[in-house]
Amino acid sequence: MTRWLLVLGMLVGGAATGWVAGHAQDQSDPKTWEPMVITGNQKAPEFVDVTEWLNTSKPIKWSDLRGKVVVVHFFAFACINCTRNYPWYKAVTQEYGDKVAVIGIHTPELPQEKDVAKLKQKIKEAGLTYPIVVDNNHANWRAFNNQWWPSTLLIDKKGQGRYVWNGELAWKGARGETSMRQKIDELLAERP
Repeated sequence: MTRWLLVLGMLVGGAATGWVAGHAQDQSDPKTWEPMVITGNQKAPEFVDVTEWLNTSKPIKWSDLRGKVVVVHFFAFACINCTRNYPWYKAVTQEYGDKVAVIGIHTPELPQEKDVAKLKQKIKEAGLTYPIVVDNNHANWRAFNNQWWPSTLLIDKKGQGRYVWNGELAWKGARGETSMRQKIDELLAERP
């Protein structure tokens, strides 16, 4: 991902209405970046027009996740910045257990990423065991007003979007992994 593309995305994402809103950050130093706040106390949208659910026996609804902090991440399997975030998502599932749910939303960036068999192979190779939405029609991408591969969103125990990190969590020394983990801890400490 080139620097100007990341900067543009952070600015566009920060200016968007709805899910992603925040303030402009010093774009010259990724080490100073913080998660952007999602404003408006908006409930997370239900998962819609799902091509297929992977790593789960049934579709997931937000009512199933009530009382948990949820990490939702948008990714595409051929996106290198997306794959660099995989270890963090796996660590979150191991460290927090049942208190935090991780849900991946695979929204293809390239036509060949619509191949569900190839996606299944890639997530198996990567060791991703949490539920994944196959979003071949970009319906969930639009529902969440997403603009980036990768994007990581934190949803609180009441199902409201609270924070978002656009881009690779550790890109050029960015503290996304640490900052988002701190936000998870804060959300876990809140009363449901």
